[in-house]
Amino acid sequence: MEKFWCEIEENGTPLIEKIDGDHENVLVSFIYKADKQIENVVLIPPIGAGNFSENKMERLLDTDIWHINYKIRNDVRFSYFFSPNDFFDDDWEKRYKNSTHDIFNKNLIVFTDDDGEDELIKSYALMPNEKEHFFVKERTDVPKGSIHEHKFHSEKLEKIAELEFIHLIIMMKVINHIDFWF
Repeated sequence: MEKFWCEIEENGTPLIEKIDGDHENVLVSFIYKADKQIENVVLIPPIGAGNFSENKMERLLDTDIWHINYKIRNDVRFSYFFSPNDFFDDDWEKRYKNSTHDIFNKNLIVFTDDDGEDELIKSYALMPNEKEHFFVKERTDVPKGSIHEHKFHSEKLEKIAELEFIHLIIMMKVINHIDFWF
């Protein structure tokens, strides 16, 4: 068991294994180690998140280790998180507050609240044949911008609405060589 945990700490999770004779899919094992007594753990994947019974993890004997396996295409990337002691209801706000990321996975996406505090941390998995996506790497050949968030009260919706947009500052040269910013 000690060798198993050393491997997990070194290589991280989820565990990804080839499937003999299958060149399009891999077997992916998610591991959750509880730090206190819990009744259940649900893996919340990007697709089928509300299917709690199919995503409920199994406890390994009488240990604090929980696991679940999926057959997944070998060319995708996706985010996920764990919901320990899940309520098995549709209250997603409560589930997000109760959720935790995969502590053994170094690939994280951090969502922040209005004060810049961490609100939700999700882990993400990269399958072996996943193609590198240009939109997740910084590019030096394109103009930089910033993201601005604006909130306003909508009388029709009767609530605060949020709008996010990307503000790009691009310098253009025109025929008379005057620089414009927009």
